[in-house]
Amino acid sequence: MVDIIIGYGAHHDPADKLIGMLPEGWSDTGPVVIASVIGTNEDPQNRLQQVKKLQNAKIFVANSNADAVLAAIICVQK
Repeated sequence: MVDIIIGYGAHHDPADKLIGMLPEGWSDTGPVVIASVIGTNEDPQNRLQQVKKLQNAKIFVANSNADAVLAAIICVQK
């Protein structure tokens, strides 16, 4: 579970940075990655663009940090 924080002073493309850290093929055999993106579409990184990048990389994006925690609990309970 990760929180992606965008805005001034944050990485210029944190979603891309996270995706680049994952090994190739991770989504087929690796763990579930759950993320929340904290910021707005008016931030330099644009929240919607960050969410789309994460989703395209098969990362589950929750609507909030609290929702991400709930999703992680569900994953652990299975």
